Amino acid sequence: EDGWLVPPFSGEIVEDKIISRGVLDNKGPIYTNLFALKVVKEICEEENIDLPLSIRIIFGCDEESGFHDVPHYLTNERPPKYGYTPDCKYPPVYSERGRLRVKLSSSMSDMDVFSKVLTDYFLAANDSGDRLGIAAEHIEYGKLEIRGFQLASADELVSFTFSISYQTTITYDQLIKNIQHKLSNYPIIIEVISNWQPVVFDKTHPQIKIMSQSYQDVT
Repeated sequence: EDGWLVPPFSGEIVEDKIISRGVLDNKGPIYTNLFALKVVKEICEEENIDLPLSIRIIFGCDEESGFHDVPHYLTNERPPKYGYTPDCKYPPVYSERGRLRVKLSSSMSDMDVFSKVLTDYFLAANDSGDRLGIAAEHIEYGKLEIRGFQLASADELVSFTFSISYQTTITYDQLIKNIQHKLSNYPIIIEVISNWQPVVFDKTHPQIKIMSQSYQDVT
């Protein structure tokens, strides 16, 4: 609770704002949508309106451990004709960077070489990935970033794990190929832990325009 003005799970209201862990991402947006559905339901009842389609909120609760819940849902239910994720930011976010998690491993006997690689390519380098040959930039999404360093050791092996936040200007295959090429002369094992491809939705699509305009009208 260090750094909190109120207990982090209390949901206290301070100056007309709810202060609590997860209010922005993602409890606040969930409540916003629940209340929006309540308003829609009340309007339909008052105006005797029958909606032509069902409206459903799908609570995905497995984001931090693999996103297995939504694929499971889709094996039992038809996918929605239209949907959005009320995840943190308004108005609509139409794109998200890719996230690649990579682990480098080496024997403890090669620790001197491994330490030099970490220093030269990561710790003493900037976070753009230029020394690995993967630097990329996008006019809307900015520069590629390397972050989330984690050093560990076990069973005579030492490992260094890092994340790459990348845009559509460089592909997963290019990232792996360039990293392998740069580190090919070192006694290092390169392992891909996970990868989520960049997501891009057409920002000129009517769905995006309607949601953006609705946000502007209300706020």
